[in-house]
Order: sequence, then C-alpha cells, then structure tokens
Amino acid sequence: MIDLEDGAMMTYPDYFVSQLPSGKKLSLSAIGGPCTSYELADGDHSTVAFCGKNKDDLQFFKSIFEGPYYHISLSTDVQGLECAVALKNAYALGVSLAVGLAIGADGKGIEHYNSQAALFGQSVKEMRKLLSLIGGKDENIIYGAGDLYVTIFGGRTRRIGTLLGQGYSFDDAMKQLEGVTLESIVIATRTARAVRKLADKQKAKLSDFPLLMHVDELISQNKRVDIPWQLFEDTFCE
Repeated sequence: MIDLEDGAMMTYPDYFVSQLPSGKKLSLSAIGGPCTSYELADGDHSTVAFCGKNKDDLQFFKSIFEGPYYHISLSTDVQGLECAVALKNAYALGVSLAVGLAIGADGKGIEHYNSQAALFGQSVKEMRKLLSLIGGKDENIIYGAGDLYVTIFGGRTRRIGTLLGQGYSFDDAMKQLEGVTLESIVIATRTARAVRKLADKQKAKLSDFPLLMHVDELISQNKRVDIPWQLFEDTFCE
C-alpha cells in the first residue's frame, strides 16, 4: 500500500496503472491471502483470493492456477483485498510483541498465548476499521486475519516484533536484522501516517487504533514496548 498526501491508501495495481503512458491500457490482477510458498510447495491446502477489475481475466487465471490443494476465490474489490493483506504485516509485528514480552530479555521465558490472542483480536478489530476507512468490503477481513495468523508463526516480521517485545529499541533491533527486508515496518509507518492525516481532517479517530499507534511509536520514535492494554477495552458492546 502507498499512502497519499490526503491520507488515502493506494494499492500497487492502481499505482502501476496510474504510471502507464497516456493512451496505454493494462488490466492488472493481484493475489492475497494466507499462503506461505514453502507450504504450498508441499501441497498443503491453501485458500487465497485473486482480485482485479476484469472478471473474465480472473476466471481465466483461476482456471489455470487452481488445483486440488490451491483454492481460489475471486474478488473485484482490489482496494479492500490488497489493503487487508498488506495490513497483516504491521499487525503481525504488533502480535509478536507478546512473544518477546513472554520470553523476556534473556530469551529464556515461556511463550504465552493469552496475550498473543488478545493482540490478535485487537489487530482484527483495527483492520476492520481501516477497511471501512478505505472503502473496502468487510468480508475481506478473512484474508487479512488468515494472513495475520500465518505470519505471526514465523519469519521476518515475527523476529522484529519479538526483539521489540524483549525490550530492544527499534534501532538496536534493526542492527540485529541488518540486511533483512521488513515489509511490516513500511506498512506500519505508512498506515499510521495515513490515519493521522485522516484524523486531522476528522475522518478518523486515533483512539480507534491504539495498537497501530503504539507500533508506530516503537518504530518512528524509538520508544520501548509498553502495550496500551486498557485502550483495547470496550465499555459496552451493542
């Protein structure tokens, strides 16, 4: 996702189309959903969504790529799907903070799951609000949530989140991960920047995104982890 000056979020398919020379036309499609490549290669059942503006193209791609263990849904909501699966990177970092807090600075503690589950739930709550802000369909949350579930079990995003949870500053954590590409950092900072711009225009409330704001503080202000648990609480659910 790319954040624009007005706080809007643009997908990469839309960005690439916007960069075409005048008079040129190109139909772009994208894939989103919880699917790690090595498990797909092992034949593990995986569910994804192909998204694009052209329904015929999507049907054609599905006919080529779908298999006995690769299950494909189709969507014309490019903005919603691309946003949902991009956001999972930022929020996987947020959930992984609980891993670092549990194992401690020395790495000898025991991983806990209540705190991870709480942060997972808060992540889905905030992602749904973000989907609403960008005009994406709510059902796309299943791809963002599924992708979030896969991502927090391993990989680069879990590593940076764990280090921050252990008490490392962002700068120190990045030194340990030198040379590693971290999409979570890019997505978290871009999304937080967009939300702040929308809040300035009274189109969003920062109080709706306490986990995202804390993750951004860890990255942009080099703060130490201090998860704002009480800000996750709802007074009444109706």
